[in-house]
Amino acid sequence: MKRIMFVLLLVAMGNAQEVRGPYDILRTGEHLDPFKVARCTEAFVEIVSDAGPGHIFVYHYFYAEDTLVCDSIDLADVPEGWYGETYGPVRWDNNWSLISYQSQPESQIDFRWNRTVLIASENGEIIAGMLDSGRTHPYWVDSLWSRSSQFELFPRTDGGFFLKRDHSFSERDSSGEFEVHSERLISSFHGNGVYPIEWAVDCGSLQNPPDGLSLVADSILLFSHYGWNYEYDVFGCFVSPAGAGFMATWENCLIYPYAYCMTPDGRFLYLTGYSPVFQLLELHADGSCDLVGEAYTPAQRAFAHPDYGFTLLTTGADGIRLGQIDLSGQLLRPSTIVYESEYYPSLLDYTIADNGDIYLLWREDGIQIKLLIIPWDAVLDAPEPSVPVVPRELALSAYPNPFNSSVTLHYDVPQAGEITLAVYDVKGRLVETLRDEFAQAGSHELMWSPRNAASGVYFLSIRNSVNRASQKILYLK
Repeated sequence: MKRIMFVLLLVAMGNAQEVRGPYDILRTGEHLDPFKVARCTEAFVEIVSDAGPGHIFVYHYFYAEDTLVCDSIDLADVPEGWYGETYGPVRWDNNWSLISYQSQPESQIDFRWNRTVLIASENGEIIAGMLDSGRTHPYWVDSLWSRSSQFELFPRTDGGFFLKRDHSFSERDSSGEFEVHSERLISSFHGNGVYPIEWAVDCGSLQNPPDGLSLVADSILLFSHYGWNYEYDVFGCFVSPAGAGFMATWENCLIYPYAYCMTPDGRFLYLTGYSPVFQLLELHADGSCDLVGEAYTPAQRAFAHPDYGFTLLTTGADGIRLGQIDLSGQLLRPSTIVYESEYYPSLLDYTIADNGDIYLLWREDGIQIKLLIIPWDAVLDAPEPSVPVVPRELALSAYPNPFNSSVTLHYDVPQAGEITLAVYDVKGRLVETLRDEFAQAGSHELMWSPRNAASGVYFLSIRNSVNRASQKILYLK
């Protein structure tokens, strides 16, 4: 296994600084429990992991001592046979919170119990409290029917956090019959324990689960996307203690939604486009949007920080690549390898701390959990010299042609998106579909060996959402 320790130069301060890591956090076996960065400090990092219903692990990794301390949190005595799922965590001030939703498998002869538990870390102390509990029956609804779903947590601008969940329950109507009610609840937490202030709001037409963005201390914007052919509309619902109301729709403002943030001066910025071309837009309350800037570098995913900008990540056979775009849409760092590995890293979590440090948490070889910390304003001592060339149009070629056993197909994709590559005979009948997938922008190759095909002329065809290209080939046995 190869490791690369990069020496960084802090541009703003002019002082050399090393990347912290990669640290070998722990070996986990083959299980796929989620691991999330919950708290980042100059001295240590807290990582939480769901070990099953009612049981949470909190790992403290101290950089200087290079040690790991594991705390096990048992929320309550959970009966055997229950299962659960953890949502979060969300960071707020120097604390964090997450939700554990637990239930029994459905039974045809008995009730199904379920409950929602909020786990919070406040000043280093882990506390837990029940938000709701209920039970359902597979054949009828009675007065005990209650359950929650679609959990999302969002940080507040004042250091607290919001919890969104869809809650369903039953009650008797005026005729004495039971009827089911559903409501979307926004809970506001101020850091004074686990007891929420709840609002029932009507944002039901938003797709589930929606994204969320804290606007002011007591208000939040819930929004979702709907689009086709790589053009997305954004629907927003403003939620405050006074209720909820829909905002103007941002029509055709997004090509593809990558990441978003609200800056300290109140601008709603959204990173869109298709790799390797990224556009930073500002969305306005009247439904309009303006182009802030454009950057060019390949990436698979992105995440944002309102004070620093956008981090771009790519994982592949060569390791982990990182790029950065600032809040004006300018490229600060092209996609550059920050960790080299002979394995394909599986990213578990990524976040930006309040000081701009970028935390990358991933699983290597299916067992080892690793952590890397990269200062925001640092420059790699060996940056990549150039930006890869992206084809201008969809194109397809084959060699050798004619061929007698196999043929190599070369195809150019001008922008990332869905492509279909197929082989047809001279009568237009489909012989074989070679690719039907999402493809990154760039040049690609594959080899085709005909199976049970007769000698003769065949046609290769490639298409994306807007164009098509073809190539005639001759197969000689």
